[in-house]
Amino acid sequence: MYFTLYNLDAMKPYHLLKKLFLLIIVVFFCSCSQDVQQKHIPITTTSSEAKDLYQEARQLQKQYDIVGAEEKLNKALNEDSTFALAYMMKGMISENFEQRRKNILKAMQYAPLASDGEQLWIKARNMYYGTQDGDSTEYQYFNKLVDLYPDDAYANYMFGFVNHHHNNFYPDSAIAYLKKAISLDEQFTLAIDDLVYAYMENDDFLNAEQMALKNVELLPELADPKNTYAEILMQLGKHEESIKMYRQALEKDSTSAWSIIGIAANLNYLNRFKAAREELDKLDDFSTISDYNFRHKWRARVVSYIEENKLDSAIVVLEKQKQLGLKNETKHEPLFHAYMSYLRKTNLLFESGDFNTGMREYEEWLNFAENNISRETTLKNVRDLRHYYNAYSQYYLNEYNDAMDHLQNYKVAISNENEHYVQLKTKLLLKEGRINEAREILESNGLINPYEQQLYATALALDEQKEESVQWIKKIMNTYLIDDIDLSLARAKVKSKL
Repeated sequence: MYFTLYNLDAMKPYHLLKKLFLLIIVVFFCSCSQDVQQKHIPITTTSSEAKDLYQEARQLQKQYDIVGAEEKLNKALNEDSTFALAYMMKGMISENFEQRRKNILKAMQYAPLASDGEQLWIKARNMYYGTQDGDSTEYQYFNKLVDLYPDDAYANYMFGFVNHHHNNFYPDSAIAYLKKAISLDEQFTLAIDDLVYAYMENDDFLNAEQMALKNVELLPELADPKNTYAEILMQLGKHEESIKMYRQALEKDSTSAWSIIGIAANLNYLNRFKAAREELDKLDDFSTISDYNFRHKWRARVVSYIEENKLDSAIVVLEKQKQLGLKNETKHEPLFHAYMSYLRKTNLLFESGDFNTGMREYEEWLNFAENNISRETTLKNVRDLRHYYNAYSQYYLNEYNDAMDHLQNYKVAISNENEHYVQLKTKLLLKEGRINEAREILESNGLINPYEQQLYATALALDEQKEESVQWIKKIMNTYLIDDIDLSLARAKVKSKL
């Protein structure tokens, strides 16, 4: 009831002021006692007009009109500069990482003025996008939020989203909560779209297709739902049909960069690599392109070269992207592009076997990070990688014990066994002929990552289990994703062996 108490000073007559005050006190205490019991997450603001604008922004977001939604949120914040949920939403719809973080931190500043439910929502987002302290706490916050508001569509959507994206993937939970959100709001296009991808990742393409077509029906004039349906066709291996659907999306919106990126991905899977990159060249002519699509424009070109087994060309693209960021020659997150290019270029250099150049690239990357990155968690991540790259260098030098020592130091530094650790340890074990141990570590990690699936196929082949190895190879070659570097590396390795 923060906004109810706001304009008391405007009331002059004493008796009217007294009655209003008593009424406000009653409403205030009723709201406090019912805060947990009410059906929907409250929207706390000092202005009814700001609240209406926020609700309008939500509807525009469901129609994929991000520009319109942002305009509404800016107007809402002009009405109430302490509107925490508006700052959070403005941050979440921004594709620019720094703008997202800035607005979420602003939401955190005013969160104490909001309800308990709103605070949980904001704190959850802050844990992942603001402080980046980890997604397990974010998961706990959203779990509490949906417990408080089990009949709120957004609470169910966000917990479904987190089960899908930000924690270890829990497909059954993700699908259940997303379905609940849609049952509460049958036109919740954001939840429908996320449910499509949850179904796809659970290999349930029948339900994925049904939900995708529902969004196409709800938003027939938009490109985005058609892009989602085209991606289903791509993952099913129906590449020509997928390209046709992406082109239909372009008919609805000629500036749909994701349609072009999807067409290029299909062309890669048809081994038409030059045509794929010619398609991506069209993005250079776009007068406007979002930060998100600008990132994928570069990654798509890298993936195309990797799919063609041309790591050297992929590394050249990454160097160009890096220089674009270092020289501040783009308005699209130059720091991000420099940082990610260093990371990917270093990894590809090691992947190619050129560990000396890779180590030099890492040293340059570390120096860049020390001078440009303020977030300590990010800096620590880069510093800790020295152990990993030292281990990788020793792997190529056939120094097994030294490599294992460096890798153990990396594990201690990061306090877990991440993909870097698992994949390099597997390579070391396979090189030493310790096939069973290599298989065990991969199996314990779930065999979800395509690169690890490729290593597993190699282990099976070395163990003379040819048929099982072939099954994993087929799985890799029948997996079709957009811009997945691990998948493209796995496919390139498999194709080179075939």
